[in-house]
Amino acid sequence: LTGALARRQPLRQSILRLADDAGAAPRWWSVSGRPTYVSAGDRVAYRGVIADVTSRHMAETRARQMAHYDALTGLPNRALCDLTLAEMLDNRDPDDGVALVHIDVDHFKAINDEFGHPGGDAFLRQLAQRLTAVVEASGLGGSHRLVGRLGGDEFAVLTCGADACDHAVRLAEQLLEAMARPVVVDGHELTSSISIGIALAPYHTESKQQLFSYADIALTAAKRTERGIWEMFEPGMDAALHER
Repeated sequence: LTGALARRQPLRQSILRLADDAGAAPRWWSVSGRPTYVSAGDRVAYRGVIADVTSRHMAETRARQMAHYDALTGLPNRALCDLTLAEMLDNRDPDDGVALVHIDVDHFKAINDEFGHPGGDAFLRQLAQRLTAVVEASGLGGSHRLVGRLGGDEFAVLTCGADACDHAVRLAEQLLEAMARPVVVDGHELTSSISIGIALAPYHTESKQQLFSYADIALTAAKRTERGIWEMFEPGMDAALHER
């Protein structure tokens, strides 16, 4: 806004966030106008419209939140994970890799059966907090990782960087250790574990959809083998899938 005023350029629906010193909630204003010269000199005035668009801004913010974030855990949802993975693949440096860590809770149905859906939801919220805490403690930069909920009891961690593969393996080990500790819900200790599948770009594929597929195949292999472990995708794991 100040730049446009200094250059005496027209303004069209420039959005300003203004807050007073009394601690009241901020409000958003839309400013439109064009310069009008007052005299032959350099004096100039602006004529236009200033409108309070706080309600519209808050509605748009809620809509974006609902579209891209999971209502139960507050984590990015599948749609935002999908967009973020596409951006990581498109914008990575030539020497960077991208890792997709696919996480699934073992025997989650048993938790729902015993404690009902409210207990299962409370468990998933605590799991989300624990996953986020482990990733934040890992030292990964904020722009190079994302923790999201894909749906149900499935979560994902995306990492990007020159050592994405090493980070993914270390994260998998740390996540398995963190989830080995009981989760307390309504005074009950719920003991569970997670299984993890990992796929890497460009080592395994440079396709976003294929990366999701390979991570899911590796996760299936982990659950079929032992549960409570991680598996890296390997060529041949998808042989049966391709054959079918």
